[in-house]
Amino acid sequence: MKEKYEHLNELQRAGLNILKEIIKICDRHNLKYYIYGGTLLGAIRHKGFIPWDDDVDIAMPRKDFERLKQYQEEFPDYMFLDTIQREGHQWTAAHVVDKRLKLEVGKGQKHAEMFVWVDILIIDGAPNPKTLKFRLFGVIYLTARLLYKFSNFSNEVDLEKERSGIESLFIKFAKFTHVERIVSQHKAGCFFDWICRRYDLDKCEYGATLGGPQKMEETQPKSWFGEGRELLFEDIKVNGMAGTENFLVKFYGPNYMTPPPVDKRNQHNVKIVQA
Repeated sequence: MKEKYEHLNELQRAGLNILKEIIKICDRHNLKYYIYGGTLLGAIRHKGFIPWDDDVDIAMPRKDFERLKQYQEEFPDYMFLDTIQREGHQWTAAHVVDKRLKLEVGKGQKHAEMFVWVDILIIDGAPNPKTLKFRLFGVIYLTARLLYKFSNFSNEVDLEKERSGIESLFIKFAKFTHVERIVSQHKAGCFFDWICRRYDLDKCEYGATLGGPQKMEETQPKSWFGEGRELLFEDIKVNGMAGTENFLVKFYGPNYMTPPPVDKRNQHNVKIVQA
């Protein structure tokens, strides 16, 4: 008989296991979550993981995420919830990590070690993108995000990614000045999180996953999240966004059901170092 999940690689199996534990807690305490990003695309296009992808993304409204923190002791002993306020945290999203599988992630100046993870993108409120308030908030938000990137530059910043002229200038500045030596990662993380909380999702027509890679472009109508809709991901039922198709068109284009060419298939530069 075919072994269950033998079509998945080790990182995918570990990510799926973490996702199941998150869903157990969310279901137990009536916490809202949505599969998100490439995981949502995988559910629609592949009924599971995108074959060349190896991570899992979910999104949670801020209030539900804060409640999840109250129940983190319900995760198995080998898992923990890792947030941006913790010294040594990687990237701007929160994570649930599994300590049984250590990885080397080579995206910055040095290869950062971290445990296998599932991303949790926190959904906060945002101003209407057509307003001056949105542009002003964007300036403050991008400043806070840049400060956090500076505080963890060696691990955080992908030096191989294509950048705009202004981003390249900032990277050169950080490399030349070694600014991360004087910027506290903990304080920069707390400041970034404080900025992201400025708008209450319940009082806004728009929501934004401001820890995501698209920065302010992560803003979308709150109705796209909604109550969600049941989707199949591998062998489990998960909650997708109410406006799944709108989201996929915005982030992946109208031809999202067509896989990209091989040379355009994004992969994390990840190597397992301890299992």
